[in-house]
Amino acid sequence: MSRILPGTALSVVICLTQPHLAHADELRVWTARAIATVLAEVGPQFERETGYRLNVSSDLPDAFLRRANGGEQFDILITGAGPVDEWIKDGRIVAETRTDIARSGIGVAVRAGARKPDISSVEAFKRALLDARSIAYLKVGSGAYVAGLLERLGIAEAIASKVTRPESDIVSELVAKGDVELGLVVVTQIVTTPGVDLVGPLPPEIQSFVVFTAGVGAKSTARGAAGQLIRFLTGLRAAAVMKAQGLEPIPQRVLRIEAHDDARLMDDVAVGFAIRRPEKPPRTRQRLTVTNRPRGQKLRSRAAHGTGKRHPGVTSRGSARVSSHQDVNRMRQRRCGARLPGHRIDRGPRPH
Repeated sequence: MSRILPGTALSVVICLTQPHLAHADELRVWTARAIATVLAEVGPQFERETGYRLNVSSDLPDAFLRRANGGEQFDILITGAGPVDEWIKDGRIVAETRTDIARSGIGVAVRAGARKPDISSVEAFKRALLDARSIAYLKVGSGAYVAGLLERLGIAEAIASKVTRPESDIVSELVAKGDVELGLVVVTQIVTTPGVDLVGPLPPEIQSFVVFTAGVGAKSTARGAAGQLIRFLTGLRAAAVMKAQGLEPIPQRVLRIEAHDDARLMDDVAVGFAIRRPEKPPRTRQRLTVTNRPRGQKLRSRAAHGTGKRHPGVTSRGSARVSSHQDVNRMRQRRCGARLPGHRIDRGPRPH
């Protein structure tokens, strides 16, 4: 299971640089910690294939907003769906590039080796929080949901004195250091932080998911490469890493993959994509012709002889010609799968 080393504020810059890419173009990625850990694993592969060097900054949306207001440029923003939608409204992100990458539910973390409380039900979860010495959750993202949840559960005031809400994305690190007993944060952060154990996700009745969404900056000078990175993150190779880190890749829209496309593209189609091969031409239904003739008599078609004469019992359109209600009933029975003694089913000429 992959983990990353803790940082003091998780506002670090991860430069995934290969020696032969020293003069390659740079792609500036502003992302939530959840996707930064994924890029730490698969980023070098993207760099080798595209020639772009990834400059990855991990932080919370408010910090990114301050940097953007200060005039700093970025190529891709990957964070919660809400902030991305706000940036689209403000004209900072190209709306057409909005893509949901993955999601993660909220879990409970304890220090590695510590006793894990019972959170299997809503009542058990409430008791665990009331009995805990200290609790931490964020002010934004998953923390905003947790705050509202505690209000609905009626325990917000009872535990207010022992709650810590850090400004940066360091809930799991506080747990690992022993500063707090329980951490409530997205599962992916718990899984990728050394020194902590995952107690489990919240009970299904009160669970919530944080969706991580990507978008290309409106002022980006590398929109093509930014789009490539988004497609790469929705591919199978990135999806495998996401699952190992507690993320759930989000299925994308249906793609049509032509037969002549590069075979490597098949490996990059996102999990959940419905891959459609080129459609085959529709098959024309064969006409069934019922003829009242003795068994063993061959039916000679005009197509075989090249004549315009009609064979007895067959109309010019190739459909069955019936002369009585009995013949009509027999034809209906035969089409439903019944056997008609003494009669044969002849198939008209196949379409060319």
